[in-house]
Amino acid sequence: MQSDAALVDAVASNHPDLTVETLTTVDGLLATDAQIVVIISYKTQTSFAWYATFFAALRSLEARGVTVYPSADFKETISSKAKYTRLLQASDLPICPTQIIDRADCVAADGTTLVPALVDARFSAALTSLGLLQAPAGGCAPVPKPFHLVTKPSNADGGFGVAFWENHHRADPSAAATSAAENAPPP
Repeated sequence: MQSDAALVDAVASNHPDLTVETLTTVDGLLATDAQIVVIISYKTQTSFAWYATFFAALRSLEARGVTVYPSADFKETISSKAKYTRLLQASDLPICPTQIIDRADCVAADGTTLVPALVDARFSAALTSLGLLQAPAGGCAPVPKPFHLVTKPSNADGGFGVAFWENHHRADPSAAATSAAENAPPP
């Protein structure tokens, strides 16, 4: 947030004809009488419900004729890694192999309770699709391959938290030495 404060200070210092105000709440945002609102940044929130309220506030400002930059639609799209990735995929832009796991695929019928078996099934399907798990044969459990999984899903769409996982399971014990040599940093 320090760089954000520096940006605001620089705009205020270099453009004394502008009224520069820092808003820290959605209520403050809705109460503004500004003609132009520039969203520099916002703090990461612990609840994706906050983001829905924030984007609704931006849309409310737009409906009042306030210029919001970037637009509410743009901010909502880039704030959700799933939406952003789907947009890139639909545009046929090159991205790394990606599987999106939607919260809706991992919760009970009430829409709120995570079901571990659903999470496991969805992760297994995604990892198999990415070639990180071998498909099960004859109803057996999937066979993991050595891999590193790094996730940083967005809170904006109810994603999971940051996780860094390393799979140490190896179908062939001799693969451990080969894998360690392959993953060693260059000299």
